[in-house]
Amino acid sequence: MKRAAFVVLALLLATAGCVPGGSITFGEQLVVTSFDADPLTIAPGESSTLSWTVQGASHVEIDPGIGSVALSGSRVVSPTATTVYTLVATSAAGKTASVTVHVVVSGTPSPS
Repeated sequence: MKRAAFVVLALLLATAGCVPGGSITFGEQLVVTSFDADPLTIAPGESSTLSWTVQGASHVEIDPGIGSVALSGSRVVSPTATTVYTLVATSAAGKTASVTVHVVVSGTPSPS
């Protein structure tokens, strides 16, 4: 009888909250899946697009100058000098993860 109760309990725990095609997550994981700039090198006056995807965060911020952003998205930037952008993701439990990307500004301005 104890064995049957254990099996039933194990099945209930394993399927709690599951839907067909869903997954089971034991504890939230904070993961910065990607943080990129395209292109990485620009001439003065040109733009680069930052793009990112984060999982398990309650707050995501990009510095300098961008601030709070959604868990995934993109933003066009036009730095006047080489800039290191830092994405900081924070979970509800207070864990943080950070990633940087460099946008290099070099050469002469593009002709207008």
